[in-house]
Amino acid sequence: MADVLVIGRNDAESLGLGWDEILDVIEDVFLERAEGHVENPPKPGIHPLDDAFIHAMPAYLARTRLAGCKWIAGYPQNASLGLPYIQGLLILTDPGTGSSLAVIDGAWVTEVRTAAVSGVVARRFAEQPRKLGVIGCGVQARRHLRMFLEAAPSIETVQAFDLIPRAADGLAQLAADHGASARVAGTAADAAAGADLVLTAGAIRKEPVQELGASEVAENSLILPIDFDAAWRPEAIDGASVFCVDDVEQFDYYRGEGYFRGYPRPAMDLASALSAPDRVPAQGRRIFLNLGLAMEDVALGGLVYRLCSEKGAGHRIPLT
Repeated sequence: MADVLVIGRNDAESLGLGWDEILDVIEDVFLERAEGHVENPPKPGIHPLDDAFIHAMPAYLARTRLAGCKWIAGYPQNASLGLPYIQGLLILTDPGTGSSLAVIDGAWVTEVRTAAVSGVVARRFAEQPRKLGVIGCGVQARRHLRMFLEAAPSIETVQAFDLIPRAADGLAQLAADHGASARVAGTAADAAAGADLVLTAGAIRKEPVQELGASEVAENSLILPIDFDAAWRPEAIDGASVFCVDDVEQFDYYRGEGYFRGYPRPAMDLASALSAPDRVPAQGRRIFLNLGLAMEDVALGGLVYRLCSEKGAGHRIPLT
């Protein structure tokens, strides 16, 4: 093991990756999983503080020969300290030898791959969406907004809500700067009203607020929660035409940990939906819950590692 390539946020951003390329990589890893070529166990976690978590997220992609583990922390309390909510590292490993290849900023990887999963879902199952509702206007919402405005250019209107008004103001301004009509909503329900796409991106909490139900969203909306059960009441899920999750086993694990009380079990996982899209209804309230999978991190990390190696980006450090 001669050295390891350290890839920071600025190194990754310098690659100039387009969203279409990122979405293709993320969709490919789900199709790889549907074919049985991915090892992705549920992520174990520790909880040093209330509502905080630190997760270990390993995955092995057999077809593309990528392996890695992300060590990622989420601390809602960090806002009062001027620190990010999400922090961590992704370590890529040579699956043939076990040698460490790269260490990548895990917060950047998490931001981008989470938005990319939502983008893959929208690309496949949302037909020309025009109105986007966003509840929770932090880092993930901003990354999602940039992705949607590039990957779904049919979006004309953005409705934003956050408990912190300046966060909603900032997201609305970002949307306006990119040519969309934008307004700050007074409530979560107001942000979701009439939207073709609804993103909920608040903090994950053991005691969720769950402000949104079936009556708050359009009949044929595509709903994209990335905040577990923080925003949606169980009745919103019960009457959905499809309830899909990125990983059913992981959903069951977290339900055992006290999340998703009253939620039905998902009808399918995202790998199945993408490999057989005719199984997904084109109408009705469709909910795609994104818990976050290590295989997404490793797939995106593999792309970033390859491009940084080719372009001489990042910094190599010796370990011997």
